Order: sequence, then structure tokens, then C-alpha cells
Amino acid sequence: MGMVSAFETPIVQATIPLICDKNKLPKVNSIVDGIGILGNMFGPLLAGSMYSQKTLPFIFIFCVLLFSMAMILQMIMRFDEQPTAKKFVSVFQTIKEDTHEVLHYLKKNQLFLKICLLAFFLNFFLTSFIQIVIPYLARVWFAASNEQYSIMNFLFSLGGLIDTITYGILAKKITLSHIPQQLTLISCIFLLLVFPIHLLPVTKTAFWTMTGIVTVFLAFVSLISIELVVFIQLTAEQKLLGRLMSFIMVICTFALPPGQILFGWISSISTNLQLTYLVGGISLCTLFVAFLSKKQLKSHFT
Repeated sequence: MGMVSAFETPIVQATIPLICDKNKLPKVNSIVDGIGILGNMFGPLLAGSMYSQKTLPFIFIFCVLLFSMAMILQMIMRFDEQPTAKKFVSVFQTIKEDTHEVLHYLKKNQLFLKICLLAFFLNFFLTSFIQIVIPYLARVWFAASNEQYSIMNFLFSLGGLIDTITYGILAKKITLSHIPQQLTLISCIFLLLVFPIHLLPVTKTAFWTMTGIVTVFLAFVSLISIELVVFIQLTAEQKLLGRLMSFIMVICTFALPPGQILFGWISSISTNLQLTYLVGGISLCTLFVAFLSKKQLKSHFT
């Protein structure tokens, strides 16, 4: 499953600019992301119902069929292929040459390197916190039932879905220059977690307050993610797009394990007051990144 995801994501993101007009890229990306979110929302429900009927082999067969259909569609698509300079003799040689070429391109185009650093920050601090600390609080502190926990995750996905739809509608009005304001807003929304963690009593009201805050927070994080992908698709060299997206995905993925380990350890030894300080610290760091990104983007677009 990891290999499928590793191949699928950069291939899809690199193929989209080849099969649609540039002015339609934002809407197409919002549709692709929306379909992925729908899969995350309803896939577990479908798989859970099939698993309860002891039909596990059929789940894998169904997945193989869907993946085969995707491969067939990819094969019958017609678009202009990018010429390659030369053929490499081995996989390792290809990886080495591709990595060297991407790093050289990032050195020449500093803005893409800064986008990589921004993606690393978002995944290491914000995404890792949400993936580890929020489920811990829901299960251990708030003693959420299975139904409440499922609804919480459903709402998280719903927030991202609403945001992708909104971006598809307002794509022409939302550009990369708005990211500093969005990061500032994300910082303020993240700081609101102080209320359910420390200021409110440990009740279901605090649990649902936390769920609502994280839902809105994830919606804006999803918005920034789509903006960055669309910007890269529009501005990067087409022959390097697939390799560049793969490299950025590696950076994002590499940020998660250490972040998850760190926040898993912190959440297990911290009191609610200490977690409050942690939330405040991450919020201030996000605000600082927003300030830096404003300066960098201003120098790029002026």
C-alpha cells in the first residue's frame, strides 16, 4: 500500500498539467483532492462493513480491480510526452542522476526550496501534533466512545472536503501571496486549542470544542497544501515536475516520524498546563513562519 501511494501521488500531480489547461489546474486539483478525501471518509466505513462479514479477501480483490482500472486509464490517456536527455542504465543510476538534477534545480530556484522547508515545518509540528496528540486527548482525556471518535475523524475529513470545494470555486482569488495571512489565521486557530485542553472542564463539551477547532484548522492546512501544489505545477519545468513532486513528498514524509515520536513522548508525560504551553509555542512558531514567508514572497513577487 505504501508503494502504491509512493508511485501514485507524484505521477498524478505530474500528469495533471499535461492533460488540462493551466487556467483549469486549481479546479482540477481541488477535484482530485476532494475525491481523495471522500475515499478517506467513506472507505473505512465500506471496508469495516465488509470486514465484519468476513470478506477480507474480497477487500483486496476490490482494491486490485480499482488499481488496475487506474493503470488502464493512465495507459489510454493521450498527452505530449516530455523528451528525456538520455537513458540511464540502472535504477540506482537513475535515482542518483534525478536527485542531483532536482537539487541543482532547487539551488537555482530558491522559492521551491523554501516551499520544501514550509512543507517540512507544517508536517513536523502541525500535522504530527494533530495525528498524535489529538487522538490521545480524545481517547485518554475525554474518554471518547468509538462512535464519537469515528464522528470526530469524519468531521476532520469533511473540513478538508469543504475547503477543496471552496478553493475550486474561488481559485482565481486565492494565490500564493495569501499564504502569510493563512498561516497567521492557522496560528490563531491552533491557539484556540488552549480552551478545550486547559480552560474548559474535561467534559464532552470540551471534546466537541476541540473537534470543531481542529476541523477548521485542517481545512486551512488543506488550502495551503493545494495552493503549493498548484503553484509548483504552474511554474516548475514540466520535465522535472514528477521528480520535483516526488522530492517534496519525501521531505514531507520524512518530517512525520520524528514529529510523531516527539509528540507521542510529550503527550504521555505532560500535564494539561504543559500541553497548553506547547500549543502556545507551536502557535508562536507558526506566526514567525508566517512573518518570514511574507518577506520571502514579497521579494519574489515584486
